[in-house]
Amino acid sequence: IDCIVNTQVVINGKPTVWCAQHDKNTFLPVNARAFELASLSGSESVGIVEFLMKVEQPSAAVRNAVVHAAEWLKRAKIRGYQYMDIEDPTQPKGRDRVLVKEDASAVWARFYDLEAGKPLFAGRDGKKRWNLQEVEVERRTGYAWYGTWPETLLKKTYPAWQVKNGVVTTKTGVV
Repeated sequence: IDCIVNTQVVINGKPTVWCAQHDKNTFLPVNARAFELASLSGSESVGIVEFLMKVEQPSAAVRNAVVHAAEWLKRAKIRGYQYMDIEDPTQPKGRDRVLVKEDASAVWARFYDLEAGKPLFAGRDGKKRWNLQEVEVERRTGYAWYGTWPETLLKKTYPAWQVKNGVVTTKTGVV
């Protein structure tokens, strides 16, 4: 538990979420496969938060880690879009995967840049890109770049955890 809490990425003094991969010795964010750059994870962090919320009688450190992660996930939400497959006869398999404007929907990126805080993408060449359409179609359609992973956590699980553990959040932190 201490290791998990201590690997929560802190940016400008504020805890955020976790990376998909951390170095086994330094615990710092690291790359994995070429298209998985060191970054904040909108996906893997959900499982970590869910695990921490299962801790009975959580310490102040665990409560703070959960609260900060949930707040970061709320801020990272990308409103007004849906991530979906579309037919595209110009592509080798006749389809592509894109973000489509959909006012009632919301998604989270799989990866967020550690410095800029915005979604990032990479193809098999390992080069950072800011637009998914710049990644080769094989990686666009063969990987989950966006998803709704935090949705249930933020709408149901986290509020229930707050009530169960008497955790009240304010603009200045956890009470």
